[in-house]
Amino acid sequence: MIPPFPSIDATEEQMLLYSSTVNEQQQKTRLLKAEDIAVMLGLKVQTVYTMARRGELEKVKLSRRCLRFRAADVERFIERKAGLSL
Repeated sequence: MIPPFPSIDATEEQMLLYSSTVNEQQQKTRLLKAEDIAVMLGLKVQTVYTMARRGELEKVKLSRRCLRFRAADVERFIERKAGLSL
């Protein structure tokens, strides 16, 4: 007979901390469309694709005709650009 697992009693605070950490990680790894980034930055969609082609924005190529962008990469791009304008 296999012994039962000991019960794990997590406090509500621990559960909230875990849940917020998971949500933050999911937000960072979330893939965005060029249209989403264009709206965020106030650019044309074609400009986002041009920036990706030049290497200014990191991209994830899902297929020959499908590009996505990690939210964390877009945040880093914004931080870099904001740092240059100061």
